[in-house]
Amino acid sequence: MPIIAESPPLIFGATPTPAPRPVTPTPPPIVTPVPSTPVPSPAFTPTPVTVPVNFVARHEQFIDRVDSLSACFKRVELTDFSDREFEDHSQVAMKDRYIAQEKDMFCSMQGVNVLTKTLRRLGEE
Repeated sequence: MPIIAESPPLIFGATPTPAPRPVTPTPPPIVTPVPSTPVPSPAFTPTPVTVPVNFVARHEQFIDRVDSLSACFKRVELTDFSDREFEDHSQVAMKDRYIAQEKDMFCSMQGVNVLTKTLRRLGEE
C-alpha cells in the first residue's frame, strides 16, 4: 500500500508533540555604506564674507537717498557717501537690480518705471 502522508504516531489520551518546524536561515545583515563627506578642494572653498555691522543700516540710507533723487542721477549728487561707500552700495543695488548704470549716470529702476509710465501717457494723448 502506498504511503499518502506521514504523521506522528497516535497516542490516545496524551497530547501530541508538535512536528518540528523547519529551520529557516536568517538573512545576512544588510550593510549600508556610509557616504563619505567630500572635502572641497582649496579652489572651491568659499571665502567668508565679513559685513560691517552698520552696512545694512547705511545701505537703507543709500536706497532712501536714491529714491529721493530723480529717476537718473550722477555720483556727485550723493555727497553724503564716500567714494568707497558709494561703490559698495551701488554694487549691491545693481546686483539687486535696484539701480542700473550707463557710463557716469545711475538710474533707479523704480524711477525709470515711473518715467516710462509718464512717457506712455504722454504718447497716448
